[in-house]
Amino acid sequence: MVTQARHFPAPTDDGFEADAWLRVAAERARGITVDVLRAPMALIQGRAKPDELEFALQLAELALALELDVDAVAAALCYRPARVEQLSFVDCATVLSTDAAKLLQLLLRMAQVQLLKLQSSKLQTAVDSDQVQNVQHMVTALIDDPRVAVLKLAERVVALRRAKSATRERQLRIAAESQRIFAPLAGRLGIWHLKWELEDLALRYLDPLAYRTIAAQLDGRRSERAQAVEQVAQLLEGFLKDSGIEAQVYGRAKHIFSIWRKMQAKALSFDQVYDVRAVRVLVSDLAQCYAALGIIHTRWQHLPPEFDDYIAVPKDNGYRSIHTAVVDESGAVLEVQIRTHEMHREAELGVCAHWAYKVPGGSVAEEPHAQKLNWLRQRIEWNDPNTWNQGLADLVDEQADSGRVYVTTPDGHVLDLRAGATPIDFAYRIHTEIGNRCFAARVDGRRVPLNQPLQTGQRVEIETARSVTPRLAWLDHQLGFIKTARARDNVQDWLRGRPTALIVDGAERELEALRVALGLGRVGGEQVRRLCAELGYQDREAILLALGAGELPLIEVGSLLAQTRLEQRSGQSQQTFTVEVLGSDREGLLRDVALALSQRHLSIVSTDAQLLDGGEARIRLRISSDAVEELVAVLVLLPEVPGVRTARCIDD
Repeated sequence: MVTQARHFPAPTDDGFEADAWLRVAAERARGITVDVLRAPMALIQGRAKPDELEFALQLAELALALELDVDAVAAALCYRPARVEQLSFVDCATVLSTDAAKLLQLLLRMAQVQLLKLQSSKLQTAVDSDQVQNVQHMVTALIDDPRVAVLKLAERVVALRRAKSATRERQLRIAAESQRIFAPLAGRLGIWHLKWELEDLALRYLDPLAYRTIAAQLDGRRSERAQAVEQVAQLLEGFLKDSGIEAQVYGRAKHIFSIWRKMQAKALSFDQVYDVRAVRVLVSDLAQCYAALGIIHTRWQHLPPEFDDYIAVPKDNGYRSIHTAVVDESGAVLEVQIRTHEMHREAELGVCAHWAYKVPGGSVAEEPHAQKLNWLRQRIEWNDPNTWNQGLADLVDEQADSGRVYVTTPDGHVLDLRAGATPIDFAYRIHTEIGNRCFAARVDGRRVPLNQPLQTGQRVEIETARSVTPRLAWLDHQLGFIKTARARDNVQDWLRGRPTALIVDGAERELEALRVALGLGRVGGEQVRRLCAELGYQDREAILLALGAGELPLIEVGSLLAQTRLEQRSGQSQQTFTVEVLGSDREGLLRDVALALSQRHLSIVSTDAQLLDGGEARIRLRISSDAVEELVAVLVLLPEVPGVRTARCIDD
């Protein structure tokens, strides 16, 4: 069974001795200044519930065991209480250093990612393999600091340790995440200290019968096995010493998941697997590794298919060791790993050992951050199936496309979209009807325009209504509402699928709304004839039919209408207009309106904002532009700013 030794004092019914915990932390971590942890410790001790306090302490203890720096330990202390909203991020930031607060923020951002709900929607079931890949790529993209990767893995270990009392659904979900996402990630980073525990604990919930059967057989022969391994370890250490090699030899535990995997792969019984005893040989330097290998192969017959020299050719994740298997005098097989003490530390801690987070005096090493991050991301690319666990290689088809973004639904399901994709693209990616009925979107809980590009790691929620239908403006590439072919095809199919009368009527209403926004009078016969000549259509109905079917851009028609307004002016290329915006008063409304204008390359000459009765806001902006298309585009886009109801040109 998986058991964990606890070296730190734990909370009890009588309370928790924070000072005692900090003393142990100082003893077990090199160069850590416990005073830095006092403030976050006091915060969580006073605000976190007992279960979350225990979770926070275990995560911090694991961070210390992985030799992370004090900022990472501080972030680990605050993570769980902040994750379950017993503390706010602002609360935590007041007691953390700037670096620790940034780490916590990145961890909380990554916490939005989950793999699959096992009782999932049709969409989630249909794209199971894609979902795994999407989470992998999203996790990679979100790692803006190497410590985030390690802390996320550590957090998953603690979550699995504490899942005994969780619901069966939660057990299955976090176990599936751990086996399919996080254990392979730990392997990519070479952190075997976490990898084996993630695998064993995940198996406990994914296949309880197999786990209990193997664990019981291990327990049933533990003393006999331990005695046999101790005898061979002493024998091996003795004859290495006789040959002038000072070595530390000890039994190497075979983990439940590795036993189960070998039984599955080779159709072996437990006895056939576990009769292979395993020892590890640690020596002082590289030369002694090969000297020890020669002595062992001379003493016992070795099995050539079982030999691997990962010192001469290290694994992609940096792992170095010599693996061999020999047959002793009794005819039993003995697995042997040979490595230096330094290699062993690297094998246990992986990236944590490779990276000198701490240098003498406790400061962070000076290797450029960008260089470290590039190294890390190269290491955890998911395109090499040879280093994956059995059963996972079929999930990896191609390298993560740098032109993709990975965002989550409110339930944590990850979707991949092309770079620049918007909430409308997201809505149609979920379901055609979600896209057709979309009228608003929230990103990370905040209302955003429907043409705002999404970023990896964001959580997107679509608001729908039965009365809403796709808009003509969505198809205009100048307005940026749609980036994906899937969304564009769905919008066009909906527009063209209506009866002709409805297509014409819809275009008439869109054009009328734009005419009012531009402050123009009724469109007369002369203007219609001019539009037909400019656009190449026979009559007004033909224009409306093309417009309503999405074949003619709304901005193009609106710009030709707006020319009438410009021709009534002085004829200067640079024109000024006053745009009036009406909407609900809220913090940041003026800022968001100004941002929409600047994105369309319109210069703001002056602004005048007023608060009207009933919580209404009125903003008048004097703007300057030499392109009428930009004015038309802004009048279409401004109503997309959250809180804005109407936008129109008014007389100067």
